[in-house]
Amino acid sequence: MEISIKLLSDLCCYSGEVYNTTVDTDVVYDDYGLPYIPAKRLKGCIREAALELYEMGLLPHYNAIFGKEGSDASAFTISNAKLKDYEEIVNGLNQFEEADFVNQQKVLSLFTYLRTQTAVDTNTGTAIENSLRTLRVLKKGLIFHADVDLKNNDYAEEFKNAVSMVKHMGVSRTRGLGLVELKVENSLATSVDHVLFKENELKDENKISYTIHLHSPLICKSAQGNQAKTEDYIVGSKVLGLIARSMGNDAYQKVMNDIVVSNAYVSLDGNRSLPGRNSLQKIKNQSYVDGKMEIVDMMYFKNDNDKEQRTPANIDYMSDQNEVLSVEKQISYHHQRPSDKSIGRATSREGQFYQLASICEAQTFKGFIYANRETAKQIMDSVSKLGQVRMGYGRNSEFGQIDFTLDSVEDARNKETLIHDADLLLASDVILYNDNGMLVADVNVLKDYLNAYFGVDDIEIESPFLSYNAIGGFNVTWRRKKQIFSALSKSSCMKIHSDTGFKASYNHSYFVGERVSEGFGEVVLEKTKDTDCVCVYKPFGHKNIKNSNVDLTVINSLLEKEFEEIMDERVREVVANNHMSSDQLNPALSKMRLLFRTKSNYEDMLHEFEQLESANKDKCVSLMKKLPMDVLDDIEKEIQEKEYADFKLSWSETKKFDKLYSSYIRELKYRVKAGE
Repeated sequence: MEISIKLLSDLCCYSGEVYNTTVDTDVVYDDYGLPYIPAKRLKGCIREAALELYEMGLLPHYNAIFGKEGSDASAFTISNAKLKDYEEIVNGLNQFEEADFVNQQKVLSLFTYLRTQTAVDTNTGTAIENSLRTLRVLKKGLIFHADVDLKNNDYAEEFKNAVSMVKHMGVSRTRGLGLVELKVENSLATSVDHVLFKENELKDENKISYTIHLHSPLICKSAQGNQAKTEDYIVGSKVLGLIARSMGNDAYQKVMNDIVVSNAYVSLDGNRSLPGRNSLQKIKNQSYVDGKMEIVDMMYFKNDNDKEQRTPANIDYMSDQNEVLSVEKQISYHHQRPSDKSIGRATSREGQFYQLASICEAQTFKGFIYANRETAKQIMDSVSKLGQVRMGYGRNSEFGQIDFTLDSVEDARNKETLIHDADLLLASDVILYNDNGMLVADVNVLKDYLNAYFGVDDIEIESPFLSYNAIGGFNVTWRRKKQIFSALSKSSCMKIHSDTGFKASYNHSYFVGERVSEGFGEVVLEKTKDTDCVCVYKPFGHKNIKNSNVDLTVINSLLEKEFEEIMDERVREVVANNHMSSDQLNPALSKMRLLFRTKSNYEDMLHEFEQLESANKDKCVSLMKKLPMDVLDDIEKEIQEKEYADFKLSWSETKKFDKLYSSYIRELKYRVKAGE
């Protein structure tokens, strides 16, 4: 089902941010400039309305539907409310992303406008100094849609009643803003294919590739528990938890030791990236030239005479083609209203303000699941039955709406060769215990683990470049924080050598240490290099459009705004080339203004001027002939040639005349006043 939200008045869903000092109270909008209503705000309004029904005895299952803070989860999930045909509009904007007429603020202006307000001194009746504020609001009449997944249909009627009770939302709801109409509508259930390969493709040992595409921001809290910080990858434990929920507790307990889930890192063209090495450094203030940059790997750097000042390259992730990738993150601002609902907003004394960091939507991540044939079959069966998938903190509202697919499967057993020397990259954090059972972040303990894993006893570690990370978490079953400890961090790298040699594969993931089923302990062996030079590249030309359907309504509206700006510029050129004096122009302009109020097209107005029996006749006719309606056809053709061949101005003939001559008369007025 879905909730439709119709704005019966202007609405300001406050983002907590300002825009360029010109907007003090701004609305929430995405990277494209398309406004939306955050799910947490929407859910809070519905809960507030439901509480009133509950207190009147009309909503007996209130606690079951909305849950209890800190204990029971709510019985429904809700997504951000977005404009109708949002995906199609985004695809249309992506087609014109390089065009000058498409930018975030221009798109936003199609759906919003600005209001100004002041505070009045009750003693003097005048505006308080420095109290002028600018507020951006969504236009009345817009309709938004939010997807809802109600887990128990027995509560459907009560939920619909609660939704219909919401009449206001947003700021200044007691001052004329935020009047809304909410309805629950039954939408067609869309089938989601989560498994893209067949059971007969499974091997004895399997490496299953999985992909996560974000339809909303995703929160992956850091071990420090700081809400203003999120990891830039999806930890394997979240995917493992998703699999466990889909299989059921009893079935999962039987196979939990047979599953290893790697972390999901940002992907490019369907390929998983890996963390960039700590050992990569660049010259201070070095930048890309023609999309590439030559840096050095300090594990191989031996130039003792080098006098360049170098700094870490700080490469978050790198593709197999050395393209440098990073993950976009955001911070969103929220508030909890006071328990006393007579107070209409959170204040410094009542309620709570907080912020949440998250990974931005529309990004794609990729990882792997390792399992034997029987376990892989159970994973396939359980995942294929999943409906809409959500994960992470706050997944019941606003955050964590994803596409989760098992893409392909291959044999996990690679062809092995005898390796004596290799580069070792820690592709995830590595948890280690020493001989005394203590958690440590010690490279010598890592060496012992490697010797035990590869069945040798002479592996030596050389030129280590290490970083460290705090590992923690939260146990949902016990509702307690997990122990926080230090571990060797992903991106750490080193050389390893063995005189005996060990059987392994290059560019293949191995898992050493503890808690490997959750993605910890992933290490990758890479071939040694002959040079310290590494050339890295900026990724370009990669655009992931998930939906082939395109809606160009917004593009056409933007082009019409572009059309109007060009029209105004042409009008100013005509006025600038008019050599009449102010004394000559003023009476003709007065007559033009008078007739413009009564005429609806160019021909009637020109004919009226030609019939005049006054000294201003020739001047008025001259003014009109200098700006014929053909100028609009020329502008339309110009836009079709330069921007979009299928552009068609939607204005009626009356509107064309009104727009053109309103602009013309306005500029002539400025000309007369300037002459005076």
